[in-house]
Amino acid sequence: MTDAQPVNTTPWRRDPVGLADALSAWARAVRGERAVVSDVRQPENGMANDTVLFQLDDQALVARLAPAPDSAYPTFPTFDLRLQQRVIRLVRDRTSVPVPEVVHLEESPTWLGVPFMVVRAVDGEVPADSPPYLLDPSGWFLRGTRKD
Repeated sequence: MTDAQPVNTTPWRRDPVGLADALSAWARAVRGERAVVSDVRQPENGMANDTVLFQLDDQALVARLAPAPDSAYPTFPTFDLRLQQRVIRLVRDRTSVPVPEVVHLEESPTWLGVPFMVVRAVDGEVPADSPPYLLDPSGWFLRGTRKD
């Protein structure tokens, strides 16, 4: 038997317990002292940023966190949440493409150490990172049907 600790293969991910505490403090500041955050969890996939699924009172929400400023694995040279918010709203308002509703853009790093955007959760599948979803022959992308 060994005492070796498991190797963290996703070192950019934040601690879920710390996220739950921080989201709770944020929710109380934004929604009032009675706001309750629960069921905080992270999907197995997602390398561009941390994605956090959670319940706020009776709402299923998702927080998309900007990468940590000292990230050893930055995916993008800049991470513009305000631009992402605008794009999501434009797509939602002007097309029939299903996108989530943006419910809050938190530009201050006070709560989670980085800015974040909160959207309503929508049903779906988070694309796999390994292998990349575009190359995985059994993944959702290549299993999809094509309309001619």
